Amino acid sequence: MNVSDIRDEIQTRAETVTLVRAHDTVPGSVTPPPGGVSAVVVPGSPFEEYPALDDGVVDLNFTVMLLTGRADEKSAQDNLDAFLNDSGAESVRAALEAGHIANVWDYLAVTAVRRYGTYTFGSGADAVTYLGCDLAVTVGCS
Repeated sequence: MNVSDIRDEIQTRAETVTLVRAHDTVPGSVTPPPGGVSAVVVPGSPFEEYPALDDGVVDLNFTVMLLTGRADEKSAQDNLDAFLNDSGAESVRAALEAGHIANVWDYLAVTAVRRYGTYTFGSGADAVTYLGCDLAVTVGCS
């Protein structure tokens, strides 16, 4: 199991969705494309879990932050909602769950959408407020 490879693959899969600009680490700033979202992959909490059955699988938890236009734009919510569909060309979930990757993971599941609302990214005078949400992602690795 290689955590960097897993983050890289989550980024790659997210970017298969048109108008998604993904980052496998936290950037200094984000710039969602017009009509799109920025996806930022960060470790979740707890990061590692060891199933009770000890079947050799370790679950790693990630959060994929989806950030769209500034929170005061009227179209931001409709824009973000389109990327939260369960299926279809704009579905980030469907892109992420598209199957296992040999030598990277055995399974990936988007388990929840959390914290739908405003996000401030950056600090001080450079802080920008976006509308966003967190996708809870569990990756099983053996």
